[in-house]
Amino acid sequence: MDSTEISVVGNNEGVTPVLESWDWTVAGYLFIGGLVGGLMIFAGYFMLRKKREFDRGLRIADLAGLPLLALGLALLFADLSNKENAWRFFTTFRPSSPMSWGSWILAVATVLLGLRFIRHHRLLPWDLPQSVIRLLDRVTRWTDTIARPVAGASMVVGTSLALYTGFLLSTITARPIWDSGLLPPLFLISGIASAGAFLCLWLESEAHRKLAPLSVSLCLVELALLFTYLATVRSPGSFGPDLLTTGSFAGWFWALVVFGGLLIPVTLEISEIRHWVSQRVAQIAPYLKLAGAAGLRFVVLFAGLESIL
Repeated sequence: MDSTEISVVGNNEGVTPVLESWDWTVAGYLFIGGLVGGLMIFAGYFMLRKKREFDRGLRIADLAGLPLLALGLALLFADLSNKENAWRFFTTFRPSSPMSWGSWILAVATVLLGLRFIRHHRLLPWDLPQSVIRLLDRVTRWTDTIARPVAGASMVVGTSLALYTGFLLSTITARPIWDSGLLPPLFLISGIASAGAFLCLWLESEAHRKLAPLSVSLCLVELALLFTYLATVRSPGSFGPDLLTTGSFAGWFWALVVFGGLLIPVTLEISEIRHWVSQRVAQIAPYLKLAGAAGLRFVVLFAGLESIL
């Protein structure tokens, strides 16, 4: 008896339903995780450089990192189905499990960010007992004695945290848009760029001007990684990559991520460096970068949920 092989291919609700296992909370966590990772990298860099013009940037990175990470963890916790078992991620370490790696990176990042946050406790508007203040002062003095190791650890852990936000998606090979080894470095560079944009919202003009060339370079590297990612993520017989470039997510991708989040901010920053536009006009760039970095995570996540092999 002859056998007949039938292949059914389609991307519709009757054949391959769209996954709805992840929602906006996961995309929000991916954005905040990359942002916090970038802030840790900048904080470590500022600590090692010890330049006065970066003191404000270091202080902002130290004070913002821990609350932002707490917000990201809250979003991640909100998405968990079995919330009562979340603590189990931190009681064992499984090298073969991406989730295990992620939980321990988050744990170490929390400790480092906590040490740096405590260092500025006297700047915060809270009324603590003197015994607690003396304890926090003691921790601060101890942290200052190991400033260089803490700086190095912040850069390493921050890099790991930002990379992991992309690695988390890239391990899911059944979704073509996520199945790319370029997602981790793309999310890393995007996270560093978004952290620089966040700091530029608070820095004085002198420090802002010194960071502007680095900011432009990061955006150009991100653009190169983004288009390389688009070129390499395509695979024969897949449905998904075109969702970003010409499909249902193309409008958001081109308008929010490529033009709004990268090309326009780079143009504004180069124009500011060359004194073609005023500093007030160039102040729009950090807001656009943050919106573009968030948009990248949302577009990649939700387009990936609709893409199939």
